[in-house]
Amino acid sequence: MMDMNLDGGGSEGELDFLPLMQGMMENLLSKEVLYPALKDLQDKYPTWLEEKRSSLGAEELGRYERQLSLVSEVCSEYEAERSSDSDEIKKKRFEKLLGLMQKMQECGQPPSELVGEMVRLHFFFGMF
Repeated sequence: MMDMNLDGGGSEGELDFLPLMQGMMENLLSKEVLYPALKDLQDKYPTWLEEKRSSLGAEELGRYERQLSLVSEVCSEYEAERSSDSDEIKKKRFEKLLGLMQKMQECGQPPSELVGEMVRLHFFFGMF
């Protein structure tokens, strides 16, 4: 979805579409939308991992541990957010969050036991 040609080679209509897409992504990545679900996931994940560790394969365990690390990094970014942040800081945070969310998606879906009631998060993981 985010693999758009930004080199100016597209038609004018395609270029008009980019600000709209960026605005939508900024809204979807906003603290108000994602932070509560991700914080809940971050809180539940360590206990789940400890309970399931012996029944998970090494590859699966590594994937879930990476996912937890990325979720924690995203939560830290949201927690560092201040209303007084400059536009430049907001832009850099958005770019970092976008990259982190793409890495999270590469890890696959979180365990269904942790996100069963988190429909928004489940939907979001499929967007990237």
